[in-house]
Amino acid sequence: MRRVKLSNVWPPVVALAVVGTGIGMQRREMAELERGNEVLRRVEKAERPAVPEKVSNTSVITGRRIDWRQLVAMPGWRQSMAITQVRRLLYELSSEELLANLDQLAAVEVSEEMQQELESLLLYMLGRRDPRILFDRFSDELRNERLPLRQSIALGATFRRWVERDCRAAAAWMDEQVAAGAFESKSLNGLHAHRLTFESDLIRLMAAANPASASARVTAMSEPLRSAVLKNDLLLNYRRAEEAKGTANLIREIAGEAQAPQVLAESSRMVALGASGDREAYESLGRLFKDIEATPEERDAVALSSLSCRMQSQSKWVERDDAASYVDAMRTWSLNEAPGVAGSITGNALGQLGMKRFDEAAKLAIQYQEAGGDDSVVVAFLSSKGLAHSHPAEALPLLERISDPEKREAIRKFFPKQP
Repeated sequence: MRRVKLSNVWPPVVALAVVGTGIGMQRREMAELERGNEVLRRVEKAERPAVPEKVSNTSVITGRRIDWRQLVAMPGWRQSMAITQVRRLLYELSSEELLANLDQLAAVEVSEEMQQELESLLLYMLGRRDPRILFDRFSDELRNERLPLRQSIALGATFRRWVERDCRAAAAWMDEQVAAGAFESKSLNGLHAHRLTFESDLIRLMAAANPASASARVTAMSEPLRSAVLKNDLLLNYRRAEEAKGTANLIREIAGEAQAPQVLAESSRMVALGASGDREAYESLGRLFKDIEATPEERDAVALSSLSCRMQSQSKWVERDDAASYVDAMRTWSLNEAPGVAGSITGNALGQLGMKRFDEAAKLAIQYQEAGGDDSVVVAFLSSKGLAHSHPAEALPLLERISDPEKREAIRKFFPKQP
């Protein structure tokens, strides 16, 4: 298999939104994604409707007709028996009836958040019934990338289920849309957000089930789509070890030995960020290393990328009383799991801490340097963005502790010029 050149395209932080650079942007998108996921969690409760076998008429339901205006006017409707009865009825409605309810709901005047929540419920049900009808119904919106993020999340989840249920049908629909020019993008990078998401879902499943087809599909893509798909969180939230291994092998095949560690790192950089706590973050990375049978070089690249993303996005840790313990735990884990970048990870963490508590961070950097016998922690610490410029007088003595003159002089450029 010939190696395919990959461009330096950075994928979205979240699967259904094209993301700009900068940690502040990531935080806003993650917050919006979480709000969208909360809507989806409510919607997916419909899979377990705790209601009687038969739907009875209520003030909201008459026969097979739903009065959406009456439903949303009820206090506490999200926890009411009425919405539970609505969910049961939606399971019984045909695709045509579900489409009609979408049109009826669009005419109800409610808040944007409530509208999107109820629409997501209908999208979810229609996607279960007949995903092709659903995606044909929203083809214009998908083409023009007009969908709000929460509806995009619902459609994205539906497409993933379609891929899992009938990958061939989902791939055939995608191919038809691409051939018709439905996913042509006017964005500066030429990437259509929904095509990127849907292609990523297809490749994630195909990589384990049909590696040859997955490889052929990725190879046939033009740049920058090929690079963006391979880097688009393919190793986030996988369900089985076989999926992760298949995806990793695909990345290795397409990217080649030299580029594979970095592409794997970019495809898994959200793994630690999505964890609820530090221990879970380390366990998630450790499980990933095992499932993909990561090489030492791959472990280093993935650990550095994923932990850096977590630290920067969850920067409040520098205010914790146990910040030093936080850094030490990260260093201990890194030394065991990714020793080649343990110094860089430690120094990056101390650099972030040093912007708020320089003296404490500098003391730790020296301590780790003396204990480890190398300069990697101090080099990464002083190379941290803005540190040397904001604390030049305090940081300059540490510069002289770096034994390599080339590294020392390279870092000296970060300091403000002396008059």
